[in-house]
Parts: sequence; C-alpha cells; structure tokens
Amino acid sequence: MLDLYEEMLQVVRKLEQKKIYYALCGGLAMAVYDVIRATVDIDLLILTQDVEKAMEAMLELGFEFKAQPMTFAGGKIHIYRVTKIDPEANYPLKC
Repeated sequence: MLDLYEEMLQVVRKLEQKKIYYALCGGLAMAVYDVIRATVDIDLLILTQDVEKAMEAMLELGFEFKAQPMTFAGGKIHIYRVTKIDPEANYPLKC
C-alpha cells in the first residue's frame, strides 16, 4: 500500500528540486490546520505556466496515468490529474 505521507514528501522534494511553486490544498492541507478527514490523494495548486513542467516531474515519480483535464468557471479553473498505481496492489485490470 502506498504511504500517502511518504508520497507527499517525494512530491514536495521533486517540485522544490525543479523550482516549481505549489500550494497544498484539499484533505492534506486541512490536516495541517488540525481538521482531520480521510483522504487518499494529494491536491496541489500549480501556476498555469508550470503545469507541463509539474506533470513531467510527477512522471519521474511514477505518476503515469493522466486523466482528461477538467475546466470550470467559464474556463478560469483547470484541473489536471495524474495517478500512481501501487505496484504491490493486486488490482484487476479491465478493458
């Protein structure tokens, strides 16, 4: 099972190494303020001009499955997602 804390540390180190500015948001950000809730992902805000560089950095960490971008607020908000599959998990593959 992937360790969310360890994954977050790797992501932060990689973004800092690549000099990509980011802001933590979502469930992990809430935990910083002692509002604990269940979460299984890492949510980050990235500057628009750094999205491609950030996606390349995540590929280096094994986040290899890209979802289609989502757009909200009349095109003012764009969400890009990448996923890392736990190599030790026994997920059934479906076509």
